[in-house]
Amino acid sequence: MLTTSDFKRGLAIQVEGQPYIIMEYTVQTPSARGSATLVRIKGRNVITGHVLDMTFKSGEKFEEPDLERRKITFMYADGDAFHFMDEESFEQFHLDRSMMQDTVRWLREGVTLRSIVFGEMSNVVDLFAVYSYFGAFSIGSFWYRLYQYGHNLDPHAPMHIKPFTPRLIGVEQIANFREHSYPQAGAYLLCVSVLLIVLAGWFSRKETFA
Repeated sequence: MLTTSDFKRGLAIQVEGQPYIIMEYTVQTPSARGSATLVRIKGRNVITGHVLDMTFKSGEKFEEPDLERRKITFMYADGDAFHFMDEESFEQFHLDRSMMQDTVRWLREGVTLRSIVFGEMSNVVDLFAVYSYFGAFSIGSFWYRLYQYGHNLDPHAPMHIKPFTPRLIGVEQIANFREHSYPQAGAYLLCVSVLLIVLAGWFSRKETFA
């Protein structure tokens, strides 16, 4: 957590969910007794590039934005879409002309740029992977129990039934019995949780700015 006492040129702070780079800052000490000390900054929004004048009370706290500087290579332009490649992960992405602003005038194929990545979703991806493994393991374990149930038959039972594996989902006739298998509340809750993770990943996806 950052406070106004940490302010300096080039520091990144997060204001109302938006990342800003401090370009200039001044401290205004009040002349009247009891008045609060004010800190004025000129901050550049990393996402939009707009420069804003903002004023804060001394001692206010701010989140430190998740910013990462990376090298990217400009590949080609397709209309208003400019395609780049991350030199570290080799991930390809594109930015719209409206986001690039005046930078497009200096772009040449193969040129290397410095970019700022705001917002990581690696934790969300990891959580999604854990849920996926858990779901696959649960289904596999359940299927194995059904297999054991239908194949470990008592050879001395009065009724002889051919080995079988009950359905995971659906209806099946087994000898004189009709078997029903449908998802219950736990399965629906698991699906809802996976959907929420996907939505969280979408809203916290990376935003890259040259």
